[in-house]
Amino acid sequence: MKVFIAIAAYDRKLACETARSLLNEQAAAIALGSDIIDLEVGFAPGCCALHYTRDILARNFLRSDCERLVFVDNDVAFEAGDLIKTALRPQEIVGVATRLKKEPEQYPVIFAPTANGQLWADPQSGLLEVVNMPAGFLAISRTVFEQLEKAHPERAYVHDNSEKFQGFFQCPYGSTEEAGFFADWRRLGGKCWVDPEIQLMHIDGGMRYSGKLGNHLRSKMAPKPDPMTIELTDFGKRFAKAMDTQGFVTASDLLGALRDDTDQHSLMFGLNA
Repeated sequence: MKVFIAIAAYDRKLACETARSLLNEQAAAIALGSDIIDLEVGFAPGCCALHYTRDILARNFLRSDCERLVFVDNDVAFEAGDLIKTALRPQEIVGVATRLKKEPEQYPVIFAPTANGQLWADPQSGLLEVVNMPAGFLAISRTVFEQLEKAHPERAYVHDNSEKFQGFFQCPYGSTEEAGFFADWRRLGGKCWVDPEIQLMHIDGGMRYSGKLGNHLRSKMAPKPDPMTIELTDFGKRFAKAMDTQGFVTASDLLGALRDDTDQHSLMFGLNA
């Protein structure tokens, strides 16, 4: 498969971490062989209108003989092999979510609604269906652009007296340019997927925000201790084990059982709220 790596760089800069990721991926592709994967890199520098920049990159991709476009933002870094893995997936649109450049960890992802309201990964691919996600690390098949252009010929435009472009990307009110793209594709019956098990780094100057969506989701689903129990440490855990309480006892049980021992033992405990 021949892959077109599309990089928007309005300020003509590329993060060092992103450059290193691209070099490592090129080495991985060479090791696999061109009969499996062949990478081509294209840039769209000097334009701050991201929807137009992505249209430029899409046009350049369609002019090439590549089968798959992968958007990589100039401030996103990834581990060697992860771009190739994403590009080789059979889904027509599949990406990896970058976390926001702030604390606490957050991901601007809207998951596709389900009948029971629960979030389940596709059992075969491990992917999650989404309505919207960041486009900073996103693989798109050629057929997606071809079908969208056929469905919306009225969106062709000429920018700044230049040649004609197809308007694939637009910014709906209060949203981002990829949101309109995903909505158009879903209206045609297509699906959009996110891989929750790939870690990305989002670079902001000297700050680096690394994260994996799957880990973040699992942390939100982890069970929490009963807020009316006390978690013990050291002596308290040994005492609780003797009482066969698995490290947790109620406050009244603990204080009652230890009322004669408080002068002999120093206990440290914290209330889980």
